[in-house]
Amino acid sequence: MKKWSVLILASFVLVGCQNNQDTDQSSSTSVSETTQQSETVSVEENKATVTVLVDQDKEDEKELTFEEGTTALELLKANFQVEEKDGFVSQINGIAQDDKAGKYWLYYVNGESASVGANDYELKDEDQIEWHLEAMQ
Repeated sequence: MKKWSVLILASFVLVGCQNNQDTDQSSSTSVSETTQQSETVSVEENKATVTVLVDQDKEDEKELTFEEGTTALELLKANFQVEEKDGFVSQINGIAQDDKAGKYWLYYVNGESASVGANDYELKDEDQIEWHLEAMQ
């Protein structure tokens, strides 16, 4: 009789341990899913408004999301038709720079002329990026 009691008690202990392992795996999965959801939310929070301005009457503006580390040029190329070489944009949406007239694609960050090339400028949340076809001064 004593052997049966010990055997039954051992069975309950083993079953209890198994249920605890299942709970640990479930908790781990739940934490992992929550982490992935949090990362997704933070990616969606990074927004920039990109405006392509050719003339005063031709404008294309989009509010876009981006991941941390994305450059102004990468965002432009991902959302517009762009031709560029070595980080210098020569055409956006079929509108090319005009070397003879001295008009080139220049970009501005939050209303100020950019101090680095578009391939070097890492976007920040809520940036306002404007691309203008204009004469260099």
